Amino acid sequence: MRRVTALLTVIVLCMTMLAACSKPLSDLSAAERLDLGEKYLLEMNYEQALVQFLALIEVEPMNPRGYTGAAEAYVGLGRINDAVTILEKGIETTNDEAVREFLDSLPAITESMNQTRNDATGADRHGRPSRVDNPDGSYTVFEYNDNGTVSIMTSYASDGTARIVAEYDIDGKRVLTYFYREDGTLEQLDEHGANENVIKRTSYYADGTIRLLDENNADGNRLRSTFYNEDGSINTVYVSEYNEDGIEVKRTQYDSDDVLTYITEFDETSGKRLVGIQYNSGRMAFVYEYDSNENVIKSTSYEADGSVDYVDIREYDENGNRIRSTLYNADGSIRSVYE
Repeated sequence: MRRVTALLTVIVLCMTMLAACSKPLSDLSAAERLDLGEKYLLEMNYEQALVQFLALIEVEPMNPRGYTGAAEAYVGLGRINDAVTILEKGIETTNDEAVREFLDSLPAITESMNQTRNDATGADRHGRPSRVDNPDGSYTVFEYNDNGTVSIMTSYASDGTARIVAEYDIDGKRVLTYFYREDGTLEQLDEHGANENVIKRTSYYADGTIRLLDENNADGNRLRSTFYNEDGSINTVYVSEYNEDGIEVKRTQYDSDDVLTYITEFDETSGKRLVGIQYNSGRMAFVYEYDSNENVIKSTSYEADGSVDYVDIREYDENGNRIRSTLYNADGSIRSVYE
């Protein structure tokens, strides 16, 4: 029931979901469909939310959130019978307890959503609410452009402190999102591109100094992440490369002195780790090779002159637990065996 309650207070969580990337709708992944569906629910755009959750069901029929999200959208549209139907389909397909619980609680959910509508305070000239109150005392305030699109949306905690502020352009697209801590200090600032993807994310320490800076491409894929110490100095930098399908294929790590420390290479189709290369003082020290479950199956240690020190061959059971490690010397002889 706690999960259902959380679903009913989606406005409190507004802006925590990021918009999906700029791909054509037909090319969106299940995760991107889910993000868009959650975003539209937050904005009470139930028609578009329904489109995304139904599409999610098509591409990922075992995901229970597709059914509960579609049911929420149906309830928002007043189509209760359709909500029941989609939930029954979800139970039949997934046998998931969350879907069954949602169906059992549907009368209470409908009453709560109706109460939320009744608690909306005021409306702009287009008939859209200027404030929506939630059962837990939190609330969201909307400001609008002259054309009726949202210009600013602010979510407040029950004590009246602003926690999330989103700013939109004249077309209603999000451009900035501010996240605040309970004490009112800025915790994170997201800058959005033309398709509402986050193109820059800055996280802050409580004193206002930068903790993390993420720089993304137009699709929202992270290109560079810079971690900072509290004194403002750089701690670690990660640089990522992607293929044309948007899958990360390489990630490179540097230390505070811009010295190479680690490279990870990923499979171009699955995105799973293939190889990890660890560097010490700029020289290659270890190379790790992974299986399809991302278990290290081979680890090669190198001397300072680049020659092989030893090779560790690892074996796993069907549950992914390591059951044997065999260390070989550079000449191929066995150094030791661990079981």
